[in-house]
Amino acid sequence: MSLLGCVLATVVVAQAEAYKTGTWSAATAYVTPENRVETGLFGATRMGLGDGLELSSHPLWFFVIPNVAVKRVDWVLGDAVLSSEHTLTYPTPLLKLLSREGVGGLLPHESRVPHIVALTNELLVTQPLGFGHALTGWLGLTLAGAVGRANVTTIDLPVVYPRMAAYYEHVTGNAGLSLAGPVWRKVTYRVDGELFLIPNRQATWAAEADLEVSYTLGDTWQLMLGTKLAYSQLPYGSLTRLLPMLDVRYAF
Repeated sequence: MSLLGCVLATVVVAQAEAYKTGTWSAATAYVTPENRVETGLFGATRMGLGDGLELSSHPLWFFVIPNVAVKRVDWVLGDAVLSSEHTLTYPTPLLKLLSREGVGGLLPHESRVPHIVALTNELLVTQPLGFGHALTGWLGLTLAGAVGRANVTTIDLPVVYPRMAAYYEHVTGNAGLSLAGPVWRKVTYRVDGELFLIPNRQATWAAEADLEVSYTLGDTWQLMLGTKLAYSQLPYGSLTRLLPMLDVRYAF
């Protein structure tokens, strides 16, 4: 076999192994194994399609903010895995729902919401560190376009503003690092930090730090508890918030 053939064969074998070990792999470059579905009370539902592909969506939010994402393993070199994830979002129904007076109204009721489509593209790299620990880094770019007349103010809240800024600025960027691994028996941890870059003179960046602890029961149930520290520059100042996180996950 030629040298090129040996290299390609090694890559194929490494990819196949990466697909098998991707359970509970939302924040990594790994994909969910073929025919496995993982869903959460608040998190996304992920389905392994095989051949290094994964399809996901947030069912809880789908009817107010239709969304779909595809993750693909693009390359494996040694133990490192490189993937790309592409997410398509239509936030117009959510913005219209929030444009009202009273409870749940975060935007003025006279807001004019155009049809907005956003595409987020991320590159993820995961490198195992030994003893079950792994480091993941990612770079992302969100592009958004609108059709129709618009008169919509921003929602000036940490976590919310940096993720919706592309709807107003048309482009935003993000980058992050995550470290995950075992703690003791069925308990695992994940610590990550993420930076958002926004092309707005008054609000140019936001940052978040997460700490998650998960308990896995068999291969089908996982309970996650955590906290998120979020800071965001906003068009009219800045805010910092410490938020709790909770999710119950099930796989089949």
